[in-house]
Amino acid sequence: MTGTPVEIARRWFEEMWNQGRVELIPELLAPDAPIYDVGAPGEVRRGPEGFRPTYEKLRGAFPDIRFTIEEIVSERDLVALRWTARATHRGPHLGFAPTDAPVTMGGMGFARVRDGKVVEAWNNWDMMGLLQQLGRISQSAVVPDDDSG
Repeated sequence: MTGTPVEIARRWFEEMWNQGRVELIPELLAPDAPIYDVGAPGEVRRGPEGFRPTYEKLRGAFPDIRFTIEEIVSERDLVALRWTARATHRGPHLGFAPTDAPVTMGGMGFARVRDGKVVEAWNNWDMMGLLQQLGRISQSAVVPDDDSG
C-alpha cells in the first residue's frame, strides 16, 4: 500500500498507536529504516524488529495511550508533526511499578517516506515531564529555582 507522507504519518499514529495495531509496523516501516531517539541516547533502532521493543514497552506501560496530531506539514518525501499523547501508567514496563497516574506528553517527529513506508525517522519528546508526572523526579529537577544562577 502506498500513500503520501501525511497519510502514512496519520496511519502510524491513528491505526498503529491509537488502535494498537502492532501488525502495521512492518507495513509502515521499511526493513532497514533507521529510527533515532526512541531508545537510549545516541542509539539508532533499525526497521520493524528494532522498533517493536519500544512500541511494546510503551504500550505495556501505557495500554490506553492515545496520540493526537496537533500539527502536521510535509514537503517532498519529508513529514514533520507535533503531537500530544495522553495515557495512564498501568504496566511495569518502564522498570518500576505502575502508578495509575494519568500523564500527558508532548513530542515532535520527522519522517522520510518513500513508496508508502517510513524509511528514516527522528523523534523528540518530553521524557523529563513524563518522569515528573510519574513521581520519578522532582519538579525542581524539571524547572530550576529562579535563584539558580
